[in-house]
Amino acid sequence: MITGRGRGRIKIRITVRPPRRGPLQRTQDEFEPHWSILCEALDNIYRRNASTSDLEKLYRASYKIALKRLGHKLHEKLAEFQRSWIIENLVPEVRVLAQKDVPSTTSDQSFKGASELLHCVIDQWKNLTLSAAISEGAMMYMDRVYVSERTQPPLAYSLESSFRDNLLYHPIKLPKSETKVIDLLFDVMFNLISLSRSGHSVDKKLIRACVTLLKSLYSTGERTEANDLYQIDFEPRFIAYSQYFFFQEVKSLADQSASTWLQRTGYWLKEEAELCRTVIWGPTYHALIKVVESQLIDGYLEHHATNLKAEIETMFRDENYDDLRLLYRHIQRVDPRLQFLRKALTSFIIGCVADIDDTFDASTSKDVPGESWTLFSRQLLREESLHLTWATEILQLERKITRILEHGLDCDPILNIVQSRNLSNIFENYSQGPRCLSLLLSSKIRSYIASPSNIQSEDLMDAVALVQYIPHLPTFQYWYKDHLSHRLISHQVHSMSSLEIEQVIIDKLRVEINDGYANELERMLEDAMSSHSLSCKFADTIKPDQEEQNDIELSVSILTHPFWPSYLTNFRTLNDANQGSTPFLPPKLAQLKQNFEDFYSKRKNRRLIWPRLAGTAEIACSFLSFQDDNANIITAREYRFEVPTCFMVVMLLFNDLPTGVFLSFSDIQHQTKLPAGILVTILAVLSEIPEMRILLTRRLDKAEDEYNFNEKFVSQAEVVKIPTSVISSSFKNEDEISRYKELQSRFEIERLEACIVRIMKSEREMGHERLMAHVMNEYSIGEKPEVGMVKKRVNALIEREYMERVFVEDHIGYRYIV
Repeated sequence: MITGRGRGRIKIRITVRPPRRGPLQRTQDEFEPHWSILCEALDNIYRRNASTSDLEKLYRASYKIALKRLGHKLHEKLAEFQRSWIIENLVPEVRVLAQKDVPSTTSDQSFKGASELLHCVIDQWKNLTLSAAISEGAMMYMDRVYVSERTQPPLAYSLESSFRDNLLYHPIKLPKSETKVIDLLFDVMFNLISLSRSGHSVDKKLIRACVTLLKSLYSTGERTEANDLYQIDFEPRFIAYSQYFFFQEVKSLADQSASTWLQRTGYWLKEEAELCRTVIWGPTYHALIKVVESQLIDGYLEHHATNLKAEIETMFRDENYDDLRLLYRHIQRVDPRLQFLRKALTSFIIGCVADIDDTFDASTSKDVPGESWTLFSRQLLREESLHLTWATEILQLERKITRILEHGLDCDPILNIVQSRNLSNIFENYSQGPRCLSLLLSSKIRSYIASPSNIQSEDLMDAVALVQYIPHLPTFQYWYKDHLSHRLISHQVHSMSSLEIEQVIIDKLRVEINDGYANELERMLEDAMSSHSLSCKFADTIKPDQEEQNDIELSVSILTHPFWPSYLTNFRTLNDANQGSTPFLPPKLAQLKQNFEDFYSKRKNRRLIWPRLAGTAEIACSFLSFQDDNANIITAREYRFEVPTCFMVVMLLFNDLPTGVFLSFSDIQHQTKLPAGILVTILAVLSEIPEMRILLTRRLDKAEDEYNFNEKFVSQAEVVKIPTSVISSSFKNEDEISRYKELQSRFEIERLEACIVRIMKSEREMGHERLMAHVMNEYSIGEKPEVGMVKKRVNALIEREYMERVFVEDHIGYRYIV
């Protein structure tokens, strides 16, 4: 600026600009010198000879290129350098190893060549990544300026793509074909894994390093886990290769036993899980295990189902818990609903029941020797024994299935349902099943009362558990009440402890039977308890001067409730046509009976009726010594007979009868005043059945047979038992059971209708589904009614104008209108 003296000022501004050069000249002058420095340094780094390079010059050259904003040209040059380096220095080495017989790893030489190829590829990748890491430090200015501003991929990404495209995807010419390096790499890895599966020792760390390499490379520029070479290329081929391998494994197991198949399947499941954990990538586990399951489990079940079912039934029969546990866990992997195992378990149960039924049918088909009028009583005793045997076999089967489910099948709820359904079908298909179960319970209760123990208690509780499998309870209820009445009025239930046991059983049964029926049984127990207490009081009132006349122990069961079986309370039928007749009793017993009536009349304002066919007696019999047909001396002996009361009446007629004197049928009937049909049964049992033949028969004609005491009676048992069912069954037939079923059915209908009315009365309006749910909740304990039965009762209540159909929230419902 020039200034002067004057009044004005002059300002002069001068701008000097350097001469402008063209872009081509700038690029050549500023990029080439620096790139030549970089190229020489990079070559030394990639050759692992970086000690001769001046890293300061390398950083300065990279910085100047980035400063001149020539990053794009540097990026292109670096990518070209990496590509050329891989093609010129790495590919030839891989080609030499690949052209050997590498995929066939059956020989030691091939195995060594396969390892060399994998080591070569992995070492090359490690060297490249190390060199790239060193060079990236010098190129950080380009990454900060050019890559970040232009959103270009970093140098490491370009190295990965160059290695993938120029090495792994490089074509290799083999003698018979042409392939790629990556395909050859996969084949080598598959063969090494196959050798490992076959039990050979291989370098698993080497395979793991290859997997790591594949996980670090991507098939495209999108760097996501689902886009790496492992998941895109390796995993699908590995799964297909494994599928073929295990297909061959299944073929090799065709001639092996099921136990071997189970063991091998468990072994492979464990080995493949370990393979994924230590060698292959972990998430491949799910796809690989599916292959094992589809081939070794599904494939085996499909092709060997027939033979396998037979072997599974053998496992069930032998209770092979280890194999069953493996079988359950294997099948559960491929079929959570266990259809194959359900069918096998059902087939086993049906087969066991068929064997039991065949044995039962063979036993019942045998003819019972004897005259026609003795067949009934002899067949009855034999049938009870067979029914008890049948129920015992079913109980043992149920225990076996329960043990199998508990120890071998993990108590699977689906298989528990199969067990329940099949056992229910057993009792549904065999009409005598409820009777058999009731006989079994009666036998177990008597055994427990006779000798209480933990084993007896467990047996009893197992038998009680069978009640849950009876589909229609009325038949069981009829027979259980009948057998309970026998126990309560017999001498075996004569203490309060035994009555308490009966109460425990009723409490256990209450869950399966309705409360009304359980209450009836409890009323019967109340009669037994009060009778026991009354008998004890009566025994205390006997005067000392009467003891010699009353050497008989009397226990009286007084039936006050109307729930006892009809054959005990229907006296008109029992007394035959002559209702006013009184059965014969020995003088001592008659006097004791009268004393008890006098005792009872002072405490209760009721009249006692003594049914002649109810009750039991225990008689001690002494037999003198005698000489048999072989001149052997049979010593004197004593037996105890447990018989129904009417048997005792007949037996005591022969107590004072002189030797050689016979009583005719009409004489016995006249003195005992028993009905002819009952007397025929009694005499048949006492004279025709070898185990109980204490009477001798002189056959004149059917109406006038004569009988005498058998002084030469010999028995292996000290106690001879004749069950009361021999008499009571004469009055029990299908008609009576049908009437009982009808009564129970009517009771259930009334109970169900009362339940529906009670719910509707409280709710007034209710939808159909909600009403059904409420009704089922009311039956939370005991046997639930069928849905069809509930609908029928609802329709019946609508017809009787208790309810009407309406729409509740746009759905069909009901309104209480009474």
